[in-house]
Amino acid sequence: MKDSNEIQEPLFPFSYRGFLGIIGAWHLAWGFFIRQFSGAFSAWITRDKEFTADFLPEIGLILMLTGSILFLVAAYPMRYRVLIVFCVLSILTIAAFLYTGAFAGYPTKQLYFHLISNYVLTAFFLIVIGVKAQQVAKIMKMG
Repeated sequence: MKDSNEIQEPLFPFSYRGFLGIIGAWHLAWGFFIRQFSGAFSAWITRDKEFTADFLPEIGLILMLTGSILFLVAAYPMRYRVLIVFCVLSILTIAAFLYTGAFAGYPTKQLYFHLISNYVLTAFFLIVIGVKAQQVAKIMKMG
């Protein structure tokens, strides 16, 4: 028999909300860094101090926007669960663009580390959280 005074975990766990907030902050920070210090970022990725990419500030802006959206989703995950799909698609699109277009001639360990740690793992965790949000929405008959 359960104690009536016991606090129960909601259907959508608080830890998932916190993780969405952390992912949002991470992408805001990386987006700001890439936007403000695109020369240092491209030099680190390519190991070539002469290489500059003109589009990197826009990539940083998109990452900052994605981070902001994830903060909104962390506050109201059930209402804005569709935006999780948008964030996954934007993160994977940026990763594909960096790998196949921007730094295609520079397959360095730094590039692979950046792609895996910042995009692939994030997309995986967002997919897991998005599936859980959809399951909870189905249980709550939200769509």
